[in-house]
Amino acid sequence: MSTRAMAESAARSGARVVAVDFFGDRDQARAATAYALGRDLGLPLTAEGLVRAAGRLDANAVVYGANFENHAAAIARLGRRHEVLGNEAGAVRKVRDWRVLRRFCADSGIACPTTLVAGEEGHARETGGRWLRKRVRSGGGHGLRRWDGEPLDRAHLLQAEIAGRAASASFVADGRSARVFALSEQLIGDKTLGAHGFAWCGNIVPFPADGARGRGLVDAVAEMAALLTRRFRLRGVNGLDLVVAEGRGGTLVPYLVEVNP
Repeated sequence: MSTRAMAESAARSGARVVAVDFFGDRDQARAATAYALGRDLGLPLTAEGLVRAAGRLDANAVVYGANFENHAAAIARLGRRHEVLGNEAGAVRKVRDWRVLRRFCADSGIACPTTLVAGEEGHARETGGRWLRKRVRSGGGHGLRRWDGEPLDRAHLLQAEIAGRAASASFVADGRSARVFALSEQLIGDKTLGAHGFAWCGNIVPFPADGARGRGLVDAVAEMAALLTRRFRLRGVNGLDLVVAEGRGGTLVPYLVEVNP
């Protein structure tokens, strides 16, 4: 929706930046040549619209923003004409496929909620408990709700609900190593901020955990980011959606809910 943060960061590095998003903010001209996808370019606010916009512009590299991780085919098309600074389509497809990701988490010791795809919902009925129904192409908590027992289609999956605090981690990676630079609490469904249900409505930095518990949490998230980076060859800035739960001895355990490459 908005490229402001990325564009200003790139401009500070000395790059010449052309930004395309929904708004095309006028005051963004201080950092970049900014276009609104619809107003200025006459294109729809879709992944395909952004690919078409990139083809019109004079650029030798492209950086995509939030929600593009749900459109690996569009990332592949971007890569045919431009250098993609960040994750390539193959990495995105793999890390966003929960059948692949859950197996890796089990093998590497990363905690994550039990996650079921279409055809596996019988396991949820047998085991009981609370389950969340979410879109495979998810973002911002849109369409996320508690499961009422209906069959799953291929556009949705189930995740066991974990009691804890929603969190988010941001890290930069080069395909081999990763460095976490932010760990924050996510605000979910806060009515005072105009949200409801499981809708995301903001973050508070830093995550509220001090002392040994806080250091242990940071170390666990850093190890998670490193493992994911090496397995999926992640590059650029990536995000992790987490639920932080109480573990044995009062430790804080991060459960991986989603990777946002």
